[in-house]
Amino acid sequence: SGDLSGGEPVETLTINGDRSVAAAFEAHCYPVAAVASPAAGGSVTVAPDPNCGDQYLAGTTITLTAVPSANFDFIDWSGGLSGSANPQSLTVSGAETVTANFKRRCFLLTTHPAPPAAGARTPTPPPPAAGGKYRAGTTVTLTAIPADTYEFFGWSGDVSGSQNPTSVTMDSARSVTADFSLICYGLTRTISPAGWGSISLSPPPNCAGGRYTIGTSVTLTAVPAVGYAFTAWSGDLAGSGFALGDKVCAL
Repeated sequence: SGDLSGGEPVETLTINGDRSVAAAFEAHCYPVAAVASPAAGGSVTVAPDPNCGDQYLAGTTITLTAVPSANFDFIDWSGGLSGSANPQSLTVSGAETVTANFKRRCFLLTTHPAPPAAGARTPTPPPPAAGGKYRAGTTVTLTAIPADTYEFFGWSGDVSGSQNPTSVTMDSARSVTADFSLICYGLTRTISPAGWGSISLSPPPNCAGGRYTIGTSVTLTAVPAVGYAFTAWSGDLAGSGFALGDKVCAL
């Protein structure tokens, strides 16, 4: 402007008197878009704030920081940046789009029956990822299924109590044990009339509380008191067979 006009950066001016010339410049400003993929995976902070309206002057160096959401991990950059360094710097030289890539965490669920042959445990849903891993935040239902002659009595490890089924939230690696015990039954003996004899057992009870594990064969012997004679069995014993968990009476 002044004694020189036009829009070209190189112009010629003939000096034949005093001259006044002004060269006008404008800033080159560019937008920078920072996005997260997936959107729920986290966010990206950019510093400093824009210095040309909502854009950045060319040559400005900015720092981008990927911030993962809960249960996500930052993986790498794509678009205007590459690599996995975090934070990372970018010198603005044009319009840029930078993407921070995130991945949901996965955790391993390990389940055991105890003792090993006593039963099974089924997770619902089954692991969607290879190696038995679940996406963070998944709620898994565990069901204990006793084998024959066993009964479920509780959970241990990262789950407690005896509720069956139960659930566990996969916010870290988990290890859960389903605890089973052999089914036991009581053997009630009655002398009729009372005091006229006794009943001996062989073998003695092999389960807590004076009970027998299911399937145990027990020999009962009626021993009459002096002056008395054994007459017969009643209840759940006939001949030499015997079913656990029932009452037996010697007459």
